[in-house]
Amino acid sequence: MFLSIIQFLKKCVYQLMNLIGIIKYKFFNCFSKLEHLQGKLVRPDIFKPLILMFLLMFFQQFSGVATLTYYAYDIMEKSGSNINEYNAVIIYGVTRLAASSLGAIMMRRFNRKPLLIISSLCVSLGMILLGYATFSNDKEAQLGTATGSGFVANYLPLISVNFIAISYQLGLGPVGW
Repeated sequence: MFLSIIQFLKKCVYQLMNLIGIIKYKFFNCFSKLEHLQGKLVRPDIFKPLILMFLLMFFQQFSGVATLTYYAYDIMEKSGSNINEYNAVIIYGVTRLAASSLGAIMMRRFNRKPLLIISSLCVSLGMILLGYATFSNDKEAQLGTATGSGFVANYLPLISVNFIAISYQLGLGPVGW
């Protein structure tokens, strides 16, 4: 009985040692593959485009368009516009859909660099216009002179939100993908 237990334990230790040997082999083999990959990543023809794509994706995500889409109703509601917020969000969604389709076509016809530069500048301009519209409507509300009629009060928030959507979908959105 005692002898069979010792033989069983020897088998278990033997199998465990084989398993440890396999794990060591795979572990060190994995490191050699990582060193091979690291050697390729430091090459300038791979490293530079990789960094550019990471930066492009970073700026694409932090451009504020996703936040603008998520809070489109709140933005239109708090902008002081007399336009119905639900209608404005529907207009915004349809505009994004049309601009996405047009952006796919433009990616085939034009170079990416000019599309990216023009799109980024237009998104920045749209954000500035939206900030101006919101600031001026808030200032009028604080002074008590808010009439709610006029271009800045009614239409500039909707125009700037749609301008941002179109600009983003024509260049900044599809270039990274």
